Amino acid sequence: MSYNIPKSTLKNFIWLNDGAAFERPAGLEIEILNPGEFRVEAIDIAGNLAGEATRANKHGGWHTFNFQHGGEFGPGLGKGSFKIKLISVKGVALTVRGGTLEYGPA
Repeated sequence: MSYNIPKSTLKNFIWLNDGAAFERPAGLEIEILNPGEFRVEAIDIAGNLAGEATRANKHGGWHTFNFQHGGEFGPGLGKGSFKIKLISVKGVALTVRGGTLEYGPA
C-alpha cells in the first residue's frame, strides 16, 4: 500500500497522515524544494523511537529512506506499526513538494 504525502511546510515537525500508524513501513521518497537539514523518525506504538535518519539536504531535492533493509535504520524496523515524523533539525521552514510512503504486510 502507499500513502501520498501532500504538499506542506515543515517548520518544526509534522506527522505523516496526522500521526496515524503505518503497518510495516518499507520505504519513503520525499521531495524537499529548498535546502535545510531534516530528520525522519519512526516511532513505535508505545511511543518509543525505533529508528531515525538525518539528511543535510544542502540543495533541496528527492530523498529516499529504506525502513526494512538496514542502512540508516540499522537492521530495519521489522514487523509492527510505526508513526512517521518529519523534523526540521534547525527550525528552517522547508517546503515539502510531496512524496510516497510504501507500507503494508510483506
